[in-house]
Amino acid sequence: DGPGEDGPAAEDKEDKKEEKEDRELLLSWLSPAGFEVASLAAEVEADRDAVRRITSLEIPVGDSSSILRAGAGGEVAGGDGGARRRDFARVLSIYQDVERAEHRARHASSSSKSGGGKAKRPPPPSSSRGKGGAAPPSRSPSSSAPASGSRLPPGNPIIIVPNAMTSVVTMVNAPFFLGEDARYVPREVALKDPRAGRRGGTFSVTRRMASRLGGHELTYDVIDNPATRLKRPEDWRRVVAVVCQGQSWQFKGWRLSDPVELFTSAFGFYVGLDGAAVPAELRGWNVKTSRISRDRRGMDNVCMASFWNGVEEFVSVHKQGFIRP
Repeated sequence: DGPGEDGPAAEDKEDKKEEKEDRELLLSWLSPAGFEVASLAAEVEADRDAVRRITSLEIPVGDSSSILRAGAGGEVAGGDGGARRRDFARVLSIYQDVERAEHRARHASSSSKSGGGKAKRPPPPSSSRGKGGAAPPSRSPSSSAPASGSRLPPGNPIIIVPNAMTSVVTMVNAPFFLGEDARYVPREVALKDPRAGRRGGTFSVTRRMASRLGGHELTYDVIDNPATRLKRPEDWRRVVAVVCQGQSWQFKGWRLSDPVELFTSAFGFYVGLDGAAVPAELRGWNVKTSRISRDRRGMDNVCMASFWNGVEEFVSVHKQGFIRP
C-alpha cells in the first residue's frame, strides 16, 4: 500500500511545480524590466534636437494657395533663401508670335487660292479715284480686323453671368464670387446681404492681371441681360467672358446665340456644385469647367483662380486692346 499512496502525491507535487514555473515565466514576460527610461525629459529634448536638424535641411515649397500663385507670378522661395518671381511673359510672347505667323500664312494661302495662284496686280492710279478726281477713303487693315484685334470699342470689358435663379453663380451672388471676397455665397444667403447684386443690373470689378501677363489693371462690367443691353455688334466685341449654366436656351435672343461662335469670341466658364452631373450639352462647347464645394469654403479660391486665369489669358491674347499701360 505504501508505494501506491506515494504515487498520487508525487504527481500532485510535480504538477504544482510546473504550474509555479509557468507563472514565473509569464510574469517575466510581463515584467517592465529593461524598458525603464532614466530621464524622460532628456530623451524628449534629444528627439527635438534631431527634428530641428532634419527640418533645417528641408526646402519649403508652400501650401496649395502659394502653388496656385506661383504660376501667376507669385513669389516663391529661391535657392539662395531669397524671394524669386516667376515671369512667363516670354512664353506668352512666343505664343503670340506663332499665332501671328500662322494667321499670316493662312491669309496668304487663302489670297493665293482666290487669285488662282497668281498675285493680283495693283489697280491703275486712275481707278483709285472717284468722281471728281477725289480719292475714296482708304480702309486700314485694322478697320477690318476681327473682334480679337487691338482696336476695340470704348468701354470696359464685359463678363456675362447667367440670369436663371437655378444657376450656381448669378447676379445676386456674383459680387461675392468675383469681387474682393472671392468666395461662393448661396443665393438665399446673398439676398440678405446689402452688397448683393440685382437681376438686370450692373456692377464693376477691378483686378490687376498677373505679372506674367503684364500686371495691368482692368475694370470689368458684369451683366446678366445681354439681349437687351448689348444691341450693337461693337457692344459684343467688349464681351471677354461668359459664365454659362449648361443649356443652350441661356443664349436665346443673344446676337451670338450659337455656342460655337460665342465661345470662339469669348472665354467660356461653367461652375457646378460638387456631386452634380455636368450637363451633356456642355461637353461639346469650348468651355472650361470647375466645381464649387457645398460646404468647404476654403476651396472657393481654387475655382475663382481658375476663372480669372482663363479670363486674363484670353484678354492678353485675343482682346489686347483693353490692356492699356
